[in-house]
Order: sequence, then C-alpha cells, then structure tokens
Amino acid sequence: MTGPAADVAGLIRKRALAREETVRELLPEYRARAVSAAGIEDTRVLERIREACASVPEGEDWREARKRIAAELEGVSENAKARAEFLLRTHVNQARAMAKWRDIQRDADFLPYLMYQTHGDDRVRPEHKALDGKILPAGDGFWKTHFPPWDYGCRCTVVQLTEKTARQLAASKDSNADFMSPNDMEDYKAKFGNRGRGDYAFRPDETLDISELDYPPEKKEKMLEILKSPAHTVVNERGETENAFDYLWRRGPQAKDEAWLKAGMDKARGEHPLAEFAVVRDARTGAVLARYEGLDGTIEDSKGLYRRTGWELWTTHIHPEMEAPSPDDALMALEKASGRETVITDWSRRRMSVDSDFKKRCGNLRRELEEWSRRFEAAEKGTAGEYKRLYAEWKKWLDAHKAELGYEENAK
Repeated sequence: MTGPAADVAGLIRKRALAREETVRELLPEYRARAVSAAGIEDTRVLERIREACASVPEGEDWREARKRIAAELEGVSENAKARAEFLLRTHVNQARAMAKWRDIQRDADFLPYLMYQTHGDDRVRPEHKALDGKILPAGDGFWKTHFPPWDYGCRCTVVQLTEKTARQLAASKDSNADFMSPNDMEDYKAKFGNRGRGDYAFRPDETLDISELDYPPEKKEKMLEILKSPAHTVVNERGETENAFDYLWRRGPQAKDEAWLKAGMDKARGEHPLAEFAVVRDARTGAVLARYEGLDGTIEDSKGLYRRTGWELWTTHIHPEMEAPSPDDALMALEKASGRETVITDWSRRRMSVDSDFKKRCGNLRRELEEWSRRFEAAEKGTAGEYKRLYAEWKKWLDAHKAELGYEENAK
C-alpha cells in the first residue's frame, strides 16, 4: 500500500515499544512517541497493540482494532475497552496529524497560513475555544505546541489557506476568523499556558529535537542521564532492542542534524569535494553549541570547542566523497570530552555511530588509529596512487573492526 494511508501507518510503526518504567522518565512530548501500556512488560504484546493501531489507516474497522487491543489488555486493565479506545485514538490521531503537518510544510509556499477550527459544540474546552478562527503563518512556532491534537481528547483541526483567502476571511463580517497578533498570543499564553494538561504534550514534527522543548536545562539533563542506564531499553522501528537514550538521540537531534548537514552538502557538492560539515551539541541538554560549514579542519574546530567548554559533547558530521570514516573521525570519538559521535559518509549509505560504550571497546585501538592517522597525513604529500592504495588498506582494517567501531554499511 502506498499513499497517505501508508504514510500514517508507517508513522505508527516507527514508534518505539517501551516499558512503563521507561515511559515515566520521558518528557511528555516524548511519551507521545512510544507505544506502552500500564502493566504490560512483554514487547510482543506491545507490538500487537501497535500493529492494531497501524491497521486502522490501512482500512481495518475501528471497532475491530479496538477489540483486538482490548483483548491484549484483559486482566491488566480495569476497563480494557476504554483503555483500548484511548490507545487507538492517541496513536492514530497523532500519526494522522504528523502526516498532515508534513504535507502542510511541503505546501507552505502557496498555502502559507493555517486557521484553527474547533467542533463548535459544548464539549470544546475554553483553551481550545479561544483559538477558534485564529490564523497564523504555517511556519509559526505556536503550531509546534498547539497543532491538534495538542491536548487529551482534542478534536480540533486546522485549515490551510492561501494569503488571499486568509485576508478575505479575516475581513468578513460573517466569519469569526482573525489573524492572531503577538499581543493576542501573549494574552492567550498568560491565561492558558503553553501546552496541554498534565503529562500530555504533542508536537507534530516527526523529528523531535530536545533542544527546542520548553523545559529548564536541568530537567532535560535529568531525563537524558537516566535514560543512558542499561535498564532503560526500547524496541525500535527495526525490531531491535536499543538503549532508550540512543533511540531518542538517533530519531531526534541526530536525524535533524543529518537533514541540515545533507542540505549543506547538496549545495557544496561538486564545488568542494572535500567539504566537511559538523553539528556539535551539549550532551547534558541537547542544545546546539556550534554548526561548522567549510572545508577540511572543521572537526579540529570541534576539538577546540571541547577544550573551551569542558563539556561532554555529541557531534554529527558528514563528508560526501569518502567511502568510510577516517582514522581521525574514530580518534575524535575517543577524545575525553566526546560523549557521542556519528560520522556519515558516502551520502549516508555508510555510517559510524559511536555509542556510550565506545571508549571501553576501542581504547585498545588508539595506537593503531594514531598510526593510521600519521600514515594518511604522510600520504597526502605523496602521489594519488599511493593515497588510493592506503585508503584501500584502511577500509579493510575498518571492515575487520566494524563491531568495535559501530560501523554500518548501507545504513538507512
């Protein structure tokens, strides 16, 4: 199946399967990206629940899917049917919203405005009713926190508009539509706050970047530190058991950084074949500390940043013409302040993604890597043929140490 229904189902299947104890440690926006159920530890059960949710956009009757989920919850939930309904609505409606958000961003050049709409009945809550008819640019940051369903049981929607239609509606006496001014927004936030109730929060962007979430740095730091524990694992979209911290980093900040890096490389391709771009983040909070654009040497700049800040850092960088990470890439990951490094090569078909156990596994390789680095430095002063032969040797060595280096070929 292809098309919008398949997109929605695919977004549901990308959600991690997580135990309740792990979900409790997540910030609310991240809880919305995991499939979990109170009292269920078996990920095979969670996978069946996720699959039942994914079946609805593909055509299965809602009641049949709910019945399948309720059967999984029998004996562990007091009201299995109601809980099944909640899980189904949460995952299906959020995935539909994420797919819609993707379409909105794609069409924003010629449909640049969104208008908020409620159901208009007596069940609409005051904080939702206050937004009815409000018009904002599709790229306004307000939608990141108030794109339906942004609250428990939210039934609201948005309508995408051309600039002409938006202005006509705002000027019409027969419409409650109006542009939301900065003052209107400040008044709204002062009255209702800036997110849904309790522990519910939804963001429509598929790549969830922790640095953009509105929490104190110490709260983000605490979540990330807890999730690094081996006790917190999820089953990822590939069916593999993965540390929860690694999963959130890979699907969030790293995915966003890779998109930025690839866009930069697309511009540089052909002009600077040795161009190397990098993004460096604070490992404590996920905040972006630096983005480097340029030719060789950007990674050396990152090492300088280590020395200036004294913080543990995450680094993602890319160089398109190389078929493998360089010895210097691996050495950088062994730096004292390096918390995590991902090297993308050959347009993301090959990747070295360094996990938290890298130093322990690869400390014994440091001398060999340093020798490789010296050999490459010397080869750069020699002939092209000598460099090519050395590079072929290096790739063989790298292939022999894949497991230790976290090196994947044809990685997606």
